[in-house]
Amino acid sequence: MLPGDESFNDVAVQASTLIPVAGSYAISIFADLLQGDSFHPDTVTANFGGLARLVNSFVVADVAPSEIGFSLTQGTNDPRQGTKTLVAGADVKTKLMLSPVVNAIVQGELIYKNAGHKDSLGVFTTENRMGFYAFTDFRFQAHYNAGVCTNNTSRHSMRLKPTGESNRL
Repeated sequence: MLPGDESFNDVAVQASTLIPVAGSYAISIFADLLQGDSFHPDTVTANFGGLARLVNSFVVADVAPSEIGFSLTQGTNDPRQGTKTLVAGADVKTKLMLSPVVNAIVQGELIYKNAGHKDSLGVFTTENRMGFYAFTDFRFQAHYNAGVCTNNTSRHSMRLKPTGESNRL
């Protein structure tokens, strides 16, 4: 669901900070300014993108380290057409100690994508996709692991006529 080849492989500048909070909580904030090549690798002009992430780390019942995070990225989808892509996500992760030698990492993420596209006639299409994944990783004796993963995505589109024409759906 990410722009480009489903990942960011881009030149960027990052700023981050850790904000300690009372008790066993900590908030991390990350912000990146991306060169934008992940959004449009076939162009030579720079059309910057951005990435932001907020993570709240905490410990549940003094035994289960956990975190809840939110991510947002936006960038130019097609520099020639001026269309943009926005991806937002919310995730949760925890580590459960099942015994002295076995633990499980459980995590899941909900992802939303809104991408604009224009065809050669100037018809603007908005692609809205939403998906999720859930993952459990069991670790045994710190040397072995087994995992289970599931994911699902759905896609909805809306077509709009060029400026000046009727936009009937």
